[in-house]
Amino acid sequence: MTIDLIQIIDERVEAKLRAMGKATVLTPKEMRAAKNIDRETLAQLSEVSMSTIARYETGGVSEPEPSNVERIAKALGVSAGEYGLAVVRMAAVRK
Repeated sequence: MTIDLIQIIDERVEAKLRAMGKATVLTPKEMRAAKNIDRETLAQLSEVSMSTIARYETGGVSEPEPSNVERIAKALGVSAGEYGLAVVRMAAVRK
């Protein structure tokens, strides 16, 4: 059931991203790399611990804390929905 929901959300978000000129959803690590910042800097900018960021980037969290997602997304200059989806996708891939 959860995977079906993720797939539906994936399809809708990807359609919106394509409409905005973005080809695909990046991974959390790719989003950070695109801004050319390391985990420590992102942790400082977002006020989210480095260990939480590492778990998000490696698929260790399937239900990320919304306030953390919002703070990290803001620091990266992406939408909270885009970042949150990337975190959930990483967790789904890891399983």
